[in-house]
Amino acid sequence: MVRRDGGYGGLDDRMIDLRVDDHPEPVSELQRLARLWRVYFEETDEGALLPVDEEMLRRLRLGLQRRGVQVAGEDRDSVFVALEAWGGMENLEERLRGRDRVDPVVLKMLEGQL
Repeated sequence: MVRRDGGYGGLDDRMIDLRVDDHPEPVSELQRLARLWRVYFEETDEGALLPVDEEMLRRLRLGLQRRGVQVAGEDRDSVFVALEAWGGMENLEERLRGRDRVDPVVLKMLEGQL
């Protein structure tokens, strides 16, 4: 797919370039790759961001721990320091939105739903 300046960082027009030429199940593989593309490159819907209350902090902490990420404490700052470190390793920096809102895609990844 092409769109003017649609490539990574607006550096070219190649918005999506996925190939499944030799895959034994090309349609399902293309669907899987398209899902991953959306996770890593689709812009976050600001209206879909979830507020971070105590329950959300608990979910984030548990998700990080399930992924083997050490969380230094129970407080918001400790959880978000760990989340930002994990997000950097998972190439999700563009989906991290400060410490008062969470992208639902990040939450789904943490909870193993993507």
